[in-house]
Order: sequence, then C-alpha cells, then structure tokens
Amino acid sequence: MPKLPGIHHKDAIRVLQNLGWRVIREGKHTILGKGTEALPIPGTIPSTPSRWEILPKPQASPLTNFGS
Repeated sequence: MPKLPGIHHKDAIRVLQNLGWRVIREGKHTILGKGTEALPIPGTIPSTPSRWEILPKPQASPLTNFGS
C-alpha cells in the first residue's frame, strides 16, 4: 500500500473546523474540541497520517432520544 502524503496542520485544522470542531488551545499541538471530545493536532509541518490519532466516534447523546 502506498504511503499517504502529509498535509499541513493548518489545512487539517481548517477542515475539522468546517466539520464542527473548535480550537480550544494552541501551542506545540493545537487542541480541538467537539462536545466532550478532544483531538490534538501536532504542529509539525507536514503532519503525517501516521502521527494522527484516530478520530473519536460520536456517541449518542441521551437528549437525542428524548421523547421517543
């Protein structure tokens, strides 16, 4: 399997913000948050897929089933 190309961390952050994630903190890593989930993005250039952590799967909120 061919290696996946690295992407710039700012591009990754922009894409994730479009998906509803928001920047919580910036430093050597940028920490993005969505609900109770946190996702660290390394600030290295380029960020390779092998350095990324697996995106957490969204969990069903107890409020989504309210009134069913």
